[in-house]
Amino acid sequence: RSSLEARDCTAARTDFQEATRLAPENAVAWASLGLSALCLDDPATARRALERSLAIDPNQPQVRAALGG
Repeated sequence: RSSLEARDCTAARTDFQEATRLAPENAVAWASLGLSALCLDDPATARRALERSLAIDPNQPQVRAALGG
């Protein structure tokens, strides 16, 4: 998460795209990809990634909050 915490959203997105490719069932990777997309003002990609994260692990209140629910 260091890239995202440093607000280097482009690097974070690249890192998390790779993470989801390597571990497609990792809910945290998908959630982080969604947050990096929000950081880049890409709400469509963010929604898809966050929804994928919830499909893997529905017990993530912070992800639900990011989706507005």
